[in-house]
Amino acid sequence: MKKQTILILVAVLIIITACGNASNSNSNPKGSIELTISAASSMMDVLTEIKENFEKENPNMEVTFNFGGTGALRKQVEQGAPIDVFFSASKKDYDLLLEGGYIEQGEELLHNQLVAIQPKDGSVSTLQNVVNTNQKFALGTPESVPAGFYAQEALQKMGFWDELQGQMVFAKDVSHVLQLVKDKAVSAGIVYSSDLHRVNEVDIIEKIDGALHTPISYYVAVIENGNERSQEKQAAAEQFYNYAQNETSKALFEAYGFVIRDKLVEDT
Repeated sequence: MKKQTILILVAVLIIITACGNASNSNSNPKGSIELTISAASSMMDVLTEIKENFEKENPNMEVTFNFGGTGALRKQVEQGAPIDVFFSASKKDYDLLLEGGYIEQGEELLHNQLVAIQPKDGSVSTLQNVVNTNQKFALGTPESVPAGFYAQEALQKMGFWDELQGQMVFAKDVSHVLQLVKDKAVSAGIVYSSDLHRVNEVDIIEKIDGALHTPISYYVAVIENGNERSQEKQAAAEQFYNYAQNETSKALFEAYGFVIRDKLVEDT
């Protein structure tokens, strides 16, 4: 009887220990903290790589991206979409969110440059050539796509905007412009220089002079979410916000063709 009692106690202890270990192993399971991040489509490739690094270093966190035109993403934030961190390719859209009280903390992060492109081995030599030959030309919708807005400013100052009416194909975002050119659905288009990282299917026609348009600035921000975000998730949002600004992430941004704000300031 005594021996049986001892065996029962040992079995109970084993069960309790196993349950305790299971509890500890599941206290921070992989992906237990989920972050939703909205970002300009021109940042898709580099942010995907930054996310992979972040999740390796923080296995209890999972990042989900929502990429698109900055203007459309801003409206989603204003309409109450549950966004934790926002990357904007437009100072105007960032400022509108800031003025509306939607930003908890934010920073100017990057700069970029516009380039006119054509399909690989295309026949376009200059933007003037596109105008003269009445060929289809793609750019982002200026009202919702910052790259399209900057392109419109540049084309107006170059005297091409009015002449291109009837030739232009407006895209939902800058990635769509790049795809149209790669697919040869248009003869040329305007994208960011960073969009051409590891892209071999297009050629650059010419780089657009930055003096012809508003400076292309990118911003990162933690979105204000009232008391709806848990303390744990709030800390995770701030952690990704800071991670995107660390030296490793900055090196990746540069590798993908962006210009780091700090270096731009140092060079001026």
